[in-house]
Amino acid sequence: MIDWCEIDTVLLDMDGTLLDTETIYVGSMFAGLEEMGFHLSEPMIHSMIGLPGAQCFALLKAEFGDRFDREAFMPVYV
Repeated sequence: MIDWCEIDTVLLDMDGTLLDTETIYVGSMFAGLEEMGFHLSEPMIHSMIGLPGAQCFALLKAEFGDRFDREAFMPVYV
């Protein structure tokens, strides 16, 4: 159990402030899509940064149609 009285500092990191996670996100997206035989432009991938996952998957489905399978994508993306 956490003793909240013992906590002196809480650090909140806005995405990209302390760690450049956007670079990791973009690289993972490229690699996962390429592994599945899809290509997405870098500007399109960057446009998805910060969007909720469901909205990103809707964009991918709109771009690639029924060939894009979210369940097959997750293991190669993560």
